[in-house]
Amino acid sequence: MRAILTASFLIVATPALAASPNESACIIKAADTLPKIAGMKIGKSTTTQQPAPPNWPSPSPPLRVEIEWSAAGQSQKWFYLCAVNANGTALVQRLAN
Repeated sequence: MRAILTASFLIVATPALAASPNESACIIKAADTLPKIAGMKIGKSTTTQQPAPPNWPSPSPPLRVEIEWSAAGQSQKWFYLCAVNANGTALVQRLAN
């Protein structure tokens, strides 16, 4: 629930850069995988379309998701690779920083 509210805020906060449904699904799914830390704040999230490999199973190209967050005085930036299937369900995998 926290991830949905946070991701919704991030998407609404930048109306000039409206996210596509696939981008929104990827941001929400990636935010849901962040650690559950009291007082954690998500700063900024971005998506970048990546080239699809020849055997890519999804109808849409993969997206690279970047989420900046902070907690207990520490800031981090995590990266994910996201695929959205035909039903609109996002699947994310965290990438090494």
